[in-house]
Amino acid sequence: MSILAYHMVDNRFDLGVTRVKPAQFHRQVESALQEGFLFQTISEYLFAGNEHPKRVALTFDDGYESVYTYAYPILTRYNLPATVFVSPNFMGKLNTWDVNLGGLKFRHMNWEQLKEVTTAGWEAGSHTMNHRDLTRLSPESRKKELLESRDILNANVHNFKYIVAYPFGNSNAQVVQDCLELGYRAGLIMGASRSKMPDVFATPRIGMYLWDTLVSFRHKLYGRNMWFYNTLQDAINVCSDCTVLIKKSSWT
Repeated sequence: MSILAYHMVDNRFDLGVTRVKPAQFHRQVESALQEGFLFQTISEYLFAGNEHPKRVALTFDDGYESVYTYAYPILTRYNLPATVFVSPNFMGKLNTWDVNLGGLKFRHMNWEQLKEVTTAGWEAGSHTMNHRDLTRLSPESRKKELLESRDILNANVHNFKYIVAYPFGNSNAQVVQDCLELGYRAGLIMGASRSKMPDVFATPRIGMYLWDTLVSFRHKLYGRNMWFYNTLQDAINVCSDCTVLIKKSSWT
């Protein structure tokens, strides 16, 4: 069983690593189907109590338009669900929350696109209001990020679930307490959990990246050699914190 975390599914060149090519993604989906995996939304995976021996949940952080353009048609072809985590303040906008190495920018899906995928069976979750590291915000700003995102998504999107994917994968006990008080049911991190937070609020995921082959994809599906992939994920998480340090001065 596994929860896989994707970001962009795009053919466009990007200096970062949080991207897979559409053909690459298609091969991964076909491979999981050939292996007999059951695809679930994140709420099904966490709360449905299904005892199927091979379960996988595909999650897409940031809600990039490329997910709508490329991943959504592929999954629709096989009638498969997924979950997308979005930041309402960036719907239909460029990813200026990111450092954008080389000046490259990517657009997020708009409200109509999000409504289409959720009406078709996908779930939507919160990625906070402005994609800010919750662990580096004041208590007031942290609660505002979670509350506004929750309310806007709940009011505008079919199939919104009270689940948050923490931006940059960062969380702590204070963040979890706020999530509990605001009615969230779960929180997703990147990599293995090493915290004392409630398990469902430190739900581990493993990222999918441009360098992933079908071999590494199957390893992640089955949870094999995870000491290696989690170590690599930790290194990627450290790099993502550089974005936080660069962008933090512009947060208000």
